[in-house]
Amino acid sequence: MNLFQSTLYWLCYSGIRLLALLPVWLLYGLSDVLSYAVYHLFRYRRKVVEHNLALAFPEKTAEERQKIARKFYRNLCDQLVETIKMFGRSKRQMSRLLRVRNPEVLENLPEDVNGVCVATGHFGNWEYLASLEGHTSFHMVSLYHTLRNPIADRLMLTLRQRFGTELISMKNAMKPILRLHQSGRRFVVCFIIDQSPKATAIEYWTKFLGQDSAVFLGMEKFAVKLNMAAMYAAIHRVSRGHYEIVVTPICMRGAETSTNEITEAHVHLLEQDIRQSPESWLWSHKRWKHRKPDTA
Repeated sequence: MNLFQSTLYWLCYSGIRLLALLPVWLLYGLSDVLSYAVYHLFRYRRKVVEHNLALAFPEKTAEERQKIARKFYRNLCDQLVETIKMFGRSKRQMSRLLRVRNPEVLENLPEDVNGVCVATGHFGNWEYLASLEGHTSFHMVSLYHTLRNPIADRLMLTLRQRFGTELISMKNAMKPILRLHQSGRRFVVCFIIDQSPKATAIEYWTKFLGQDSAVFLGMEKFAVKLNMAAMYAAIHRVSRGHYEIVVTPICMRGAETSTNEITEAHVHLLEQDIRQSPESWLWSHKRWKHRKPDTA
């Protein structure tokens, strides 16, 4: 970052820390006002949201999809103020807002397995994953894609690392994860698995929410190559600001699975969660911007 960007970062960071001092009830009041404005006045990505909902739920009426959209914008604004509040919260405070319903799934790994690949999506408040370090005996690692905006990128890195989670760039992930694996330390690597790969990086297509969808194979590759366990984690909203993680095992040894078995499993599990609570998913991103080539 140059001097101008560094100065702008510290101004933004200071402003966010000041906002984080506001009481929760006031922040949620601001969220209510913002969600109305974003949906009705600014119409932020309304066409993208409505298009995605129409693709995923053709069986629903326009009124039903509109209801989901309104709930989605409210959740999106809630997530924004919750994320801002995280800049001022301690590990102990976060531990009261997030709980793992079945931590024994992680703790009861086979003795010869020390690493776990955990898949999750842009569902619930995925930023709360940054505070998982205090909920388990495992060291938490999260893979990330660098944001285009260097200021936003640095802000999110600051937030995600302040609770002890180690951040590793997806571009150079193998060596540091291999070192963790060889150290014998117990660790969890979190993957956000519902992002859309670049057109030049597409390796695999599957059905997701009824659509031909390109998906990353990174999680499966790590699990198979290093014989790690693979699991899926759903982040369910219990109430405003409070979330619960439910962990579903996919396999205990990745090397023993068949090709694409892990990928198909976590895509299916995320789809189940979205269909049960559609307003909790991030409908404003262009998930289906690539078309599957005709191989006839």
